[in-house]
Amino acid sequence: MTFSNLACSMREDAAIIRLCRPGHPSNALGVPFLSELHSAVEQVRNTEAVKIVVFAGTDRTFSTGADLDEIKSFSDRDILEFLRLGQSLLRNIMELGPVTVAAVNGLALGGGLELALACDIRWAHARAAFGLPEARLGLVPGWGGVELLRPLVPPPVYEQMISGAGFVTARRAYETGLVSRVYASVDFDGEVLSEAVMITATGADFRAEIKRAARSEKSDIDLASANERFLSLWNKPERKMRLSRK
Repeated sequence: MTFSNLACSMREDAAIIRLCRPGHPSNALGVPFLSELHSAVEQVRNTEAVKIVVFAGTDRTFSTGADLDEIKSFSDRDILEFLRLGQSLLRNIMELGPVTVAAVNGLALGGGLELALACDIRWAHARAAFGLPEARLGLVPGWGGVELLRPLVPPPVYEQMISGAGFVTARRAYETGLVSRVYASVDFDGEVLSEAVMITATGADFRAEIKRAARSEKSDIDLASANERFLSLWNKPERKMRLSRK
């Protein structure tokens, strides 16, 4: 299957889904992009040989989240469909059989961070930064970021990120448990893929334990619980003013 916003490849038993939206170095996530991610995840789900899936970014960006230029004029119905599309993508990632890894090479903001949070494992380059800047726009994370982040980090870090009060560096993300490994190598992709291939060779029991541990943190999470909160803020005049400036 050919994609416009993604590059999909295999290295031994590892599938790599690379976010690479042409003309958009931010890898902003619009409806077409999300639809392609859905298709790529389904393709992986139906490929028996895949034992691990790596979601990767391009250059210095993983993804900066929702495409604000695309969604800022959305009606209530449009934005609700957009929320559901993102939530169903994250749910599908969380329910994949293979181990999932977010290889965060740079900025992971908003929906980009939510995508990473849906993965079982998060590895980061030393230059990576993480944040949920929705509060600056008068909004809340719409795909379940509030629920996904809460069990992973200490309360002060959670409050900092949810309030949009600055980004978390890769080092701080490692110290607080948001990521489990940080790489400083210039060959970030190569190191990540080598590590991913090593996991595929560990045996089914070890990989199953990774899945069990990740799912235990997310077992009671209702991604759709954000819908009502998001829609109540979406219609506020100050939100429309802030988005119109973007």
